[in-house]
Amino acid sequence: MSDISKPEKARKRVQVLLTPDIYEEVEKISKLGGISMGSLLADLLVDSKPALVMIREALEKAKQQDLTGALERIQSGLLDGMGQGVDLAKQIESEKANFKK
Repeated sequence: MSDISKPEKARKRVQVLLTPDIYEEVEKISKLGGISMGSLLADLLVDSKPALVMIREALEKAKQQDLTGALERIQSGLLDGMGQGVDLAKQIESEKANFKK
């Protein structure tokens, strides 16, 4: 079966708010190109898909690094806490020994 006979996936609608200067530019291009503003913006986004994918991947990597960093900080904090606990136990034992003398 060829791709031509496959139905196109349904498009999803999104509403966006544009600043007045961006709206004006989109409107001018739309009129000059004889295309609706919505179609123009959709085409721009479709053409920008590689950049959108790169942004998403970068954000995913950053989020993973943040989680890794958080886990490292937790692990470090636990080790520090355990070290302080050992030091405290040694100090208590030392004071007990001094008290018994």
